[in-house]
Amino acid sequence: MHLELGEEKEASRCFLEGLTIVESMELAYASEFLTMLRVMKRYEASDVIEHWIQNFTNRIDDHPKFKRMIRGIEAITD
Repeated sequence: MHLELGEEKEASRCFLEGLTIVESMELAYASEFLTMLRVMKRYEASDVIEHWIQNFTNRIDDHPKFKRMIRGIEAITD
């Protein structure tokens, strides 16, 4: 909702909070993860983004589409 209202900083905070809650759970791939990371990249520290890139990289075995997402993430971190 914050993202739709143009409140990206608050959206980033909520995305980070939500991801932290489900960090150790098995997740199905969702295209929204890339959007979340793009927004978080603008407002969160680089070490936080690197943590989540590694977390999603580790999930490639759970769902192959995470590999495509990692390529998208690399495009925003270069």
